[in-house]
Amino acid sequence: MTTVAQAYLHTSKNGTDAELAEWGLRAEALAYEIASSVFPMEVELEIVFQVGSLISRSLVKKIGAGLLAAYGGIAIYPDFKNGLLEAIADARTFSGAFNERFMSEAGIKAKDIVARQRRIETPGRINRALDRLENLERNTSADRGLRYHQELHDAVTQLQWGLSDLEHSDRQQAVQLIVEYHEPRLPEPLLPQLMRPVAWRREDEEFGLVESAAARPDIKFLAKLRTDEPLRSQHLLEDKKTERGKLKH
Repeated sequence: MTTVAQAYLHTSKNGTDAELAEWGLRAEALAYEIASSVFPMEVELEIVFQVGSLISRSLVKKIGAGLLAAYGGIAIYPDFKNGLLEAIADARTFSGAFNERFMSEAGIKAKDIVARQRRIETPGRINRALDRLENLERNTSADRGLRYHQELHDAVTQLQWGLSDLEHSDRQQAVQLIVEYHEPRLPEPLLPQLMRPVAWRREDEEFGLVESAAARPDIKFLAKLRTDEPLRSQHLLEDKKTERGKLKH
């Protein structure tokens, strides 16, 4: 699934198991409510609490393909770019609202905050890479030099990372539009570079749901929800016998 947003909150606050479970239930309800009102498509939510000092992660993922179509379609490149900007705006809205309201619900004060971030994930990665390409295209000198080509390589690699997180059909459409628009403006073929394999571990794979406490003993609360289903009909890891908020062994 394509990760659209992440609300990241790192605090110096700790809680008992009972408090973590209660905060988790509140986080679920908040994430479900905010995501349902912000995003123009159904999404999957992952709520993860890590302890030591409390780290809360609320990830938003598009269910299936169609992320680009949900933001106005991608018939031409400018529509694609504008759709990315709309997705980024929604990601920021969700993450900002979740962090602010969760802090209030959990009694987290400003002095407790180590880091608070509104992460814009896949749309942000793709958009930043495209901005880098557009900046490079403004350099029309005949001798662009080693620094230019290194920056071009880095921008294309960043673009690969972002595109690799799209579902297959979305990725195909995006690559076609990007190549048609940018390749004539660049000194090197773009398509072969975008089609290279990407060896990259996404952050949400590292910090997302795990199957056992042994795999990530610092994770003390997990939840996986979908906005296309009623909140309270859902259970952790889609296991109807697993108590919400408890790790599956």
